[in-house]
Amino acid sequence: MDFKLMEKRQGLVKWAQKCKREGTINEIIDPYLMGKIAPECFKIYVDVAISCVRNKGEARPTMGEVELILEHALELQQSADAAMKDVDSTGDVCIYPILFS
Repeated sequence: MDFKLMEKRQGLVKWAQKCKREGTINEIIDPYLMGKIAPECFKIYVDVAISCVRNKGEARPTMGEVELILEHALELQQSADAAMKDVDSTGDVCIYPILFS
């Protein structure tokens, strides 16, 4: 068993939970994705990720629940992307505002 890898993963979970608690969740976004995720979708992604690492297994969502939540987030993202394309007909990359700071 690679204990250093387990330690890093646990550190990542704790860091993400801390960022969520402190309102600095934007710190976990890959810079390449910054501005490309609709804020309402990002909130869903964060909420489902945090719920998946709850300490008690029975408090975590099932894989089926996660699938439904992520499918809903995908639908929202596709709708947001389509709306942004209506606003910006140049086809440039969508730039969404950052709401979580």
